[in-house]
Amino acid sequence: RGLKSVYGIEFERFRPLDVAGPLTVSALKSGKVDCANLFSTQSAIGVNGFVSLTDPKKLIASQAIVPLVAKAVATPETTAALDQVSAKLTTRGVEEMVRRVEIDKADAAEVAQDFLRAQGLD
Repeated sequence: RGLKSVYGIEFERFRPLDVAGPLTVSALKSGKVDCANLFSTQSAIGVNGFVSLTDPKKLIASQAIVPLVAKAVATPETTAALDQVSAKLTTRGVEEMVRRVEIDKADAAEVAQDFLRAQGLD
């Protein structure tokens, strides 16, 4: 309904699938659906050559990565370290790390360490 009311776009029908998961990716890739809602950091976007659309009217809320820490372990040092990492994260960078883990089957800890090293945070 939002696409119609905000952008004036109307589709013949709506096909509910999983939330940005393999069913959605497969349906988009095979042409069973013309558009889909994926997360901007999903490796499927780049791997499949999908086109990310802009949303100048802000129909979809921003989905920024926000570090959360239990109060019991939220020391000034922990908070400062997380703030440094958070400041270096970009959508493209996260997408690349996700691709390495999901597609290349790289070890997540190794990918994270590579990121920290590349950013001078290791």
